[in-house]
Amino acid sequence: MKNSRLLEILSREFTDQDDSGVLSNLTKSYLVINYTYRTKQTSLGLSIIELASLLWQILKNLIQGGGNLALNASSPILTFMSERPHLFRMNDLLAKELNELCNRALFYTSKSSLKYKAQVFKGFKVNFVRAFAMIPWGLLLEAIQSFKAFTKASQLPASHLPPFAVHLVRQYWSYYSYRELFKLNKVPYVICEYDQYNEIAALILAAKEEGIPTYTQTHGLLNSQFAYTPLIAENIFVWGQYHKQLLKSWGVEESKIHVSGAVQYQQVEDLNSKRNTLLESYGLNQRVISLATNPMQPTVQAALISFVETLVTLLPKEWSLVLRPHPSEQMKPYQAQLESIGVKVLDNSLMPIQDLLGLSDLVMVWNSAFAVDALVNKIPTVHIDLYGIEFEGEVIRLVEEKLIPSFSKPAELLEYLEKFDIQNAERFCIQTEDYDKFKQVYCIATDEKAAENIKKHLSQHTN
Repeated sequence: MKNSRLLEILSREFTDQDDSGVLSNLTKSYLVINYTYRTKQTSLGLSIIELASLLWQILKNLIQGGGNLALNASSPILTFMSERPHLFRMNDLLAKELNELCNRALFYTSKSSLKYKAQVFKGFKVNFVRAFAMIPWGLLLEAIQSFKAFTKASQLPASHLPPFAVHLVRQYWSYYSYRELFKLNKVPYVICEYDQYNEIAALILAAKEEGIPTYTQTHGLLNSQFAYTPLIAENIFVWGQYHKQLLKSWGVEESKIHVSGAVQYQQVEDLNSKRNTLLESYGLNQRVISLATNPMQPTVQAALISFVETLVTLLPKEWSLVLRPHPSEQMKPYQAQLESIGVKVLDNSLMPIQDLLGLSDLVMVWNSAFAVDALVNKIPTVHIDLYGIEFEGEVIRLVEEKLIPSFSKPAELLEYLEKFDIQNAERFCIQTEDYDKFKQVYCIATDEKAAENIKKHLSQHTN
């Protein structure tokens, strides 16, 4: 379900209830993840598990006196949204370039939630209990009532209410805990890769309250304005002028937007070096089309599968088609319908992105950030228009800017493929002028160079 208008109305209600902006921002992190991108499946059992997890988390902190986060003197905090390797690598590069003991804290990953460790702060247990006592229970009840009305208007089941209530308790407890933590430790700045994700929102708000500079980085495609603006952090690093202009059009102040490039993207020097070995290991033909998906609703997924099924029947024998589901998607729906017709559905947890880049002669996407991986490495990339299914994501904006072509019919895509002369043309034949335009407006730097650009800006807080 995508209903940005209802979500915006609900967010404004939270702002009216608490003009400090804390309630609106802490609840928005839940709305963004669960309702802007996908509707989370909920049940009473899952709600009980979430509540038990929160209570155990609190009990463990009380018993241990602090968990997994050790703050060193004058050391910045880098955070992770998830355990996806490319996001870990992004923060690793920043820590390396900053040349400091940058702590890498895990917030709300699949294996752990908010934790403190290694250093038992003086009086921390008392402050921890006080943080829980400071939760504004009356305000939370008002917010829960507003959310209840939202679920009715959106025709969502009542099972969505308990997880939201648990989320609010967790967020407020985290917010006040972080404030106590920052009062005891000098932190020059906080930087994250997405400021609207669960406890990271609480972290950023607490840091701002204590006067600590806060930054976020663009980690993926800017699909929905509601998911990115207004910013929770005070500043944002973006990949190029394209994102800067887009955020400005969404109302973000220009002084808050810093063009750095994309830290997590890599330019692979020689994608051909291991090509034959890769083709053999994955059992593929000499030419490969790769399709990267993103979290999809059933109707979109069905249209995608239908497009692929038709395309496979038209492909010349020298072409293979591989599909790599998004890390948050299940493989089974794709495997059930596509493997029987010769499509390779590859496990995203086992296949490195570099392998997929090394195999691909052409990349297809509906709205996946893998399009940027491909374009950075000069691999021809196309958009699939799924029979008129509407969306307002960034890939369709790239099509409108004529940075990538779009095809609504498999036969049209086949005509495009016929331009690939196996005997004479270079394997990667994206036109130079298209690539130069992409680099100039969309992604000015990648990898270590982008990290260096971020370092130059952040050095003002540590010198």
